[in-house]
Formats: sequence, C-alpha cells, structure tokens
Amino acid sequence: MAEAASIGITVFKGDGGSHFSPLDVQIRAGDTVIWNWANDGAFHSVNSGTPEQGADGLFDSGIQKYPFSFSPTFPKVGHFSYMCRIHKAPKCAQPAVTVAATNSFVLTAHPLNLSTRLRVETGEGAMIAGFIITGNAPKKVIVRAIGPSLAQRGIEGTLANPTLRLIGPCRPIASNDNWREAQQAEIEAAGIAPTDERESAIIATLEPGAYTAVLEGKNRTTGAALVEVYDLNENGISGLANLSTRGAVETELM
Repeated sequence: MAEAASIGITVFKGDGGSHFSPLDVQIRAGDTVIWNWANDGAFHSVNSGTPEQGADGLFDSGIQKYPFSFSPTFPKVGHFSYMCRIHKAPKCAQPAVTVAATNSFVLTAHPLNLSTRLRVETGEGAMIAGFIITGNAPKKVIVRAIGPSLAQRGIEGTLANPTLRLIGPCRPIASNDNWREAQQAEIEAAGIAPTDERESAIIATLEPGAYTAVLEGKNRTTGAALVEVYDLNENGISGLANLSTRGAVETELM
C-alpha cells in the first residue's frame, strides 16, 4: 500500500478574484490537501460548494488572511467542488478535489503526443485545438503549428506561414510566428524543432487545466495545417489528455 501523501494548493488573488494553484487535484482516501494562503494582502476562504449552488457545509475555512493554512478531512470517495466565499470561483474553471479509493488509485499511462490536422480558414475558420493537462503537478510541453513541411508528406494546399497562440484557463500565455524568433535554443534542445523556419512552436510549463492552441495563417492566408502537443517530461505524474478540434467544415462537390 502506498504511503499517504500531502498535496498543497496555493490561494491567491488574481484577475477577477481568488485563484487556486493547482485548480484540480486527485488524491487517494487518506491523503491530505493543504490550502496555503499567499502573502497577497487579501482575505480569502475555502468553502465546499459552487458559486451557483452555494456552500454545502462539508468544509469551511472561515475568512482568513496570510499567514494561514487549511486542511479539511474528506470523509468519503467522491468529487468535491470548492470556492472562495468572497471572490467565488475563477472565471474560467471550477476548482475541485477528487478522492479515489486507496486500492483504485493507480498511475496510468499518458499519451506523449497529441496532434490534429485541419484546413485553416480566416476569422471563425481558424483552427482551435484544445487539450488538457491532468494530474497534480505542472507539465512541460511543446506546442507546434506545422504547415509548409506537410507538403513533404504528400499533402496538397498546405498553409504557407502558420502562426500560433497558446491560451490558458483564464489568460493568453504566449504567441509565436516563426519558431526561431523565440526559444530557439530550448526548442532545438528538445529535439523536435519544426523543419521549416516559417512554422511556429512554443515551449511552456503548464499547471493542470484546459488549454487552447489557436492556429491561423499569417496575413489571412489559408491551407492545411497541423497542431501538435508533445510531452517534454515523460516521467511526470501529470499527463496530456483529451484533444479536441474546432474549425470550418466544408461540403464536398460531387
């Protein structure tokens, strides 16, 4: 049987109210979650429940200010949402603690690469790829936008110059046009640099949560392109999951 673990969550004031880092954690029955107030000068609370339904009375830290920490007991297996009574939940996510039975919580294999291809149009026809970082720890990834080099694979009508934006749960994280213009040494060291200098890439260390990669053509150009997400820390306890894609769907003339 694995030893009990303690998992920390930082409570701090960000844009729009209280934030929690990480937002979501998974624990086994018997593990401990400790909310630690950051030295941000603000009052916060940790209450079970949601802003829509209100507090449900399972746990309540009271309204506190740094220095303070809070560690409630989770009496059963389940999924427990929480919030700050003062600032409610972050705008883009509902924090939660998931408690699994001791004998059912095991590390599972995670994919090391997610990719999706689409014809990229302009405006609402931009390619939007969503992915999730699961687990309790940050994950280092590289996100690539591939276009012209697809021609080497026999794909016609490729996007000549893709641009890439990476967006987090509540804010933009980074953008890139040509991958050599930023992070070149780090991207080359990862061993998976794009083969065409017009293609885009971003390396980032991401907290668990949902992320979006937006791929567009520079100067409103169109064509076939690919979004890829690579795990740069294969042995970490967090992983990549749940790829989704949004783009323009066209009809085929017969």
